[in-house]
Amino acid sequence: MERRFFLITGVLGVVAIALSVGLVLVIRGDRNKVGLTSSYGTDIIPAYQTSSGFTAEEPKVTSHPVKTENLCMTKGCITTSAEILAKMDTTVDPCDDFYRFACGTYLEETVIPDDRTRTSMFSVLGDKLEEQ
Repeated sequence: MERRFFLITGVLGVVAIALSVGLVLVIRGDRNKVGLTSSYGTDIIPAYQTSSGFTAEEPKVTSHPVKTENLCMTKGCITTSAEILAKMDTTVDPCDDFYRFACGTYLEETVIPDDRTRTSMFSVLGDKLEEQ
């Protein structure tokens, strides 16, 4: 009984110390990151310094060229991104139902085979690999 008491006390002590250190780090924060700018010269404000309310804005059209050096433009990347976009349902407002927006077309067009109880992107990919 005494052994359990010391074990529980030790574990609770470690948890208390970890929570205290975490709390101190959160309170201190890193206030030196104010004033960062993006590659287009706009200010970037860290998330902890903004309000908790989010606002939706229309995308801004810019006249400066888009930098593509960090974008994958290989055939595989373009094919994969096209497949992802084809599975989205853009008629749904993402603020109303994000899951339906992101996966709506996939949910409507995917048929579960008779020999399975469920399907996923992994099983669809496995079926494509077996066909090849």
